[in-house]
Amino acid sequence: MSLQLEIDEKRYTPNGEPILSQVQFQTAAGEFIALVGPSGAGKSTLLNIVAGLDTQFSGRLTVDNQPLHQGRDTALRIGFMFQEARLMPWLTVLDNVLLVLAHTPDRVARAEAMLQAVGLGDALHAFPSQLSGGMQRRVALARAFVVQPQLLLMDEPFISLDAPTVQQLHSLLLDLWSQQKPTVLFVTHTLLEALSLADRVLFFSRAPARIIHQQHVELTRPRSTAQVSAVAEQLLMAHPEMLAGEVSV
Repeated sequence: MSLQLEIDEKRYTPNGEPILSQVQFQTAAGEFIALVGPSGAGKSTLLNIVAGLDTQFSGRLTVDNQPLHQGRDTALRIGFMFQEARLMPWLTVLDNVLLVLAHTPDRVARAEAMLQAVGLGDALHAFPSQLSGGMQRRVALARAFVVQPQLLLMDEPFISLDAPTVQQLHSLLLDLWSQQKPTVLFVTHTLLEALSLADRVLFFSRAPARIIHQQHVELTRPRSTAQVSAVAEQLLMAHPEMLAGEVSV
């Protein structure tokens, strides 16, 4: 499965300034891509366009040269993880995951197995208010992967969490990704996070956003902090003007 994105232009209003302009790239099947750039550059907008949540743009999205979206139908199973966990507070952990599954005989077993995989097997009947922020993100991660997505969209999914929790979630994400191998588009403002996770990092300019650099990450996984920091330092030295003030390290 190869996803091709050709976004000629995206504006929020007909006479407004463009937020995205001439954004074009192609993914390989199972590739993990991080999108890095300044706030307001349209990275979240790009994910909404890919998800089919925003259709007001000029350009095209194709999968193996076929349209990604045709009305309400999509050519792929898509998972989406947002900046907030977005759990229904009146539903249990299990019911929040069941929300995204079709009514098949095995749906409960699938949801329970996925929650077990993210370390929440003992919290199936808890409510979101009873969970820590990290546990809520684990539920969101389980909900994203339980549909066995071919394409996984992640919009700063671990923002506002403490560093040890983020490291645990990174490891969990990579474990699930290595098992299912969806194509991933992962938005982050942190260069080290992008280099820790991704096969390729796409750097966006300020609005109207375009891709100004892409970096293939050749490091094998798991990646040490020292390895990632060395690559980040090389990037910052090679492209000081491009990256200055654009992303945090």
